[in-house]
Amino acid sequence: MNGIEKFAFQIFVPGGNDTALAFGLPADLSQRWRKAISETIREKHKNVEQVGFVGDRTEASPWLVMAGGEFCGNAARAAAYYYLEGGPGETKLTVSGVSEPIEAGVAPTGAVWARVPIRSVRAEGEAGVFLVELEGISHVVFPREQSAPFLTGLSDPPTEDEKDRLKRAAKEILARYELLREPAAGVIFLEGAPPDSLKIHPCVHVSKENTFYYETACGTGTAAAGAVSRGRGEGNEFSIAQPSGEIIKTFVEDRDLKVYVKISGAVGADQIVYEETT
Repeated sequence: MNGIEKFAFQIFVPGGNDTALAFGLPADLSQRWRKAISETIREKHKNVEQVGFVGDRTEASPWLVMAGGEFCGNAARAAAYYYLEGGPGETKLTVSGVSEPIEAGVAPTGAVWARVPIRSVRAEGEAGVFLVELEGISHVVFPREQSAPFLTGLSDPPTEDEKDRLKRAAKEILARYELLREPAAGVIFLEGAPPDSLKIHPCVHVSKENTFYYETACGTGTAAAGAVSRGRGEGNEFSIAQPSGEIIKTFVEDRDLKVYVKISGAVGADQIVYEETT
């Protein structure tokens, strides 16, 4: 596609995870343009960790395409907030990385939710470590006992040096599991006790964006942590703290012979609509 001279976007904050949604652009925008626009936004707004593209609110079939073509649970919640203009309701989103539309919405309480499909949860060779596969992203989950060596001495919040240390460890783990070429993959370090004092430390790589963040919050990582905790017999419902300090609640459910995790929590929005030129 040629001739994009300007674009508009708004910044949403699902669980503390600053997410820019660009709009007014076609759903079939090329990967080259998505990457260029994402880099422009993230260069000028250092707090933004991920960029997605959405349609006009008037469109009959809401959609979300991430800059790297991955699936992002928090961006899906931000898109639901965008399409519903923050008011109560439900919608179905066609999202990148996932073959079927996902359900999402805003509850009467104001909590914004998305129902995340889980492909598989399986124990791996390392004792107690799990690989959780979703469409569009996979996570290696280290439960509390296995996370302890990585988290020992970690500040609250972690310093930049400590974040870099966790990212280096996570990159080695993803390389060992041959996940660095996947559209997106993360390592989720867990601490705390279920069901309501779990906390995640998510390190996420997006290959086409060439980004690797210790994320302030991670929706799919939270879903993966909930699925693993349910598999360990710790219940179906969890309140999981994010590095931002905010809580994302999870409910693991079986529907139509599939496993889903409903993630729910606050989404904030910067009321400014930014315009940039390419």
